Amino acid sequence: MLKIPFGMVINRAGIGDRKVYEYCEKEGIQILLEIPHDTRIARYYSEGVPFVKTMPEWKEQFAGIIDKVIL
Repeated sequence: MLKIPFGMVINRAGIGDRKVYEYCEKEGIQILLEIPHDTRIARYYSEGVPFVKTMPEWKEQFAGIIDKVIL
């Protein structure tokens, strides 16, 4: 194994079944962030705009991913 830190970011969390969560638990994969299904996020994405620039509450959450994967 390469021993490179990694984790899972779940996009459109809260829709569908729990298979991805079950897989992560089974394989010991850390879920770093869950991005909910949100029409605002979809709209920004369709416009080519990173939603973290227009929804500042997400900036800190994305920054927190770095702390989780960098040793």
